[in-house]
Amino acid sequence: MSKIILDKFSLSYKCIGKGRDIVLIHGLAANSGFWSPNLLMPLARQYRVTLFDLRGHGKSNMPATGYTSADMAKDFLSLLDYLNIQDADVIGHSFGGVVALHGAILSPKRIRSLVLADTRLRTFEPTLTARDLCRNEKFSRKLAILGIKLPENENETGLWLLEQMASPEWRDKRELLRKMQGFPPFAGANANGSIRTAERWLELLRTTTARQDFTKPAGLSIDKIRRLRQPILVICGENSTAIRTMTGLRKHLANCIPHIMEDAGHFFPMTHPAKFLGVVQKFLLDVREGERRGHTRLPLSLRMDALVGQLQSFAVTTLDVSESGLLISGGENLNLGMNIDLYVDIDTAEKIQLLGKVVRLSPVANLHNFFYGIELTRNGKGQKFWEDYLAQMQPFLRRPVDLQGHGI
Repeated sequence: MSKIILDKFSLSYKCIGKGRDIVLIHGLAANSGFWSPNLLMPLARQYRVTLFDLRGHGKSNMPATGYTSADMAKDFLSLLDYLNIQDADVIGHSFGGVVALHGAILSPKRIRSLVLADTRLRTFEPTLTARDLCRNEKFSRKLAILGIKLPENENETGLWLLEQMASPEWRDKRELLRKMQGFPPFAGANANGSIRTAERWLELLRTTTARQDFTKPAGLSIDKIRRLRQPILVICGENSTAIRTMTGLRKHLANCIPHIMEDAGHFFPMTHPAKFLGVVQKFLLDVREGERRGHTRLPLSLRMDALVGQLQSFAVTTLDVSESGLLISGGENLNLGMNIDLYVDIDTAEKIQLLGKVVRLSPVANLHNFFYGIELTRNGKGQKFWEDYLAQMQPFLRRPVDLQGHGI
């Protein structure tokens, strides 16, 4: 894990893979190790995946204050700045989803889409009582087997339960619960790591303002939530109380897509990684397709020089262009997923370099002419110049052109 210094404390993070940016944000009493390799590695084959430890968690420092979702969202956005991530799809579990959503409100242009995995928003669920938790019969039976009685006058039963489970005297109960449901807090396969995580959680609750800060809405009002325009996938476990948040978001956001994870509780990204991955991947593909359809396309025919890996430079011609990508033709036979450098000569002293990836192979016109859909990298050096150039050219073109399915 690498470190970034933020306001006199350090945040721990890691990046794997290449491509469009995805950021994963874990929930309370966890760390970046929460994300299963069965989820991470398939994503890293298509995207650059960034995961980090929230302040006070994992290998990040533990300042005395600053644990509201607004505070942590600012940490998250500062990390995007540091890594030069212009925009990203963001996946947040539990409180990590609150941080992700708050980040989208604070800086909407930086967040392309949101996946909220079993996230509770206090805007829609101001309290979580024993009665709320015990509506889940399976969960109630497990508590009974463990001999756990929830306090009836506690409005933050989730935090209460996490504190109890972290205590040393509950270690045996944690291990029994792990055997019963697969992934309880502080009972992972690495016993020493789980004990350290539990001790750190107790230290956080007892030596900082975290306990009070976690319960504050921190400005997440319904009016602000209604302003969100990003595609939002809200996934809830079938046995979860967070379905009330899903209902609230669906009521106020037309861009909210609900999904129920069958036979799953709160920790389904860890207990059901394959199912979770499948739902997320389909959503991300739909987001990309929506971007392509939404961007203005211009029938500009430009000559470019292209370079792929160790190949010599070869000439290509654009057939269709947009902010997000190009349809090009050329004489080289390329493969899906290849990275490509394009050098555009647009009446400038030097050629503009655009970075992209082959995301679509179109039918071959003849033996010496191939068509490719190229998705441009948003943070490429020439991207700003390219967008400005398209804006200047648009008034001179009569209308966008749909190339009958051959576009990217």
